[in-house]
Amino acid sequence: MAFVRYAALDGKRLARTWDAVSKALDRLERSGVGSLSLGLSETGDDTFLIVVPVKSMGVHVSVRTMSEEEEHHLVDATKPSDLAECIVGGVEQVLSLDSVVDLQQAREVIRHYFETGERLEQASWGRTLERYERLARGESIRKR
Repeated sequence: MAFVRYAALDGKRLARTWDAVSKALDRLERSGVGSLSLGLSETGDDTFLIVVPVKSMGVHVSVRTMSEEEEHHLVDATKPSDLAECIVGGVEQVLSLDSVVDLQQAREVIRHYFETGERLEQASWGRTLERYERLARGESIRKR
């Protein structure tokens, strides 16, 4: 049984099944824009997982669970953590390169959240707030 009560691709509600979410991830990857949102409610005030495509690079996965106050993002520990300009969901943003992951690798993490509402402990995670702290310190940013 799924933990998730709200699932949407670009704001359009999906069936609360793993099959519907998996197909939405495929559409998101092909389109390169938009976002997939999972949680208990549309507002995401309590818990959420958001997947956004990063143009020509992969996806960015953000999550906050009920037991945590901070937002975290999935990390590919094999990549550098340099800050870089990226096109995220169709919008230019600054991300750490290690926070852009392959969708196929992220599927297990997304499914775990879908079923339990928790982060997969075996995965690597970073604090999203850290990116903003690095930007505030004036850390250099790779240009596209």
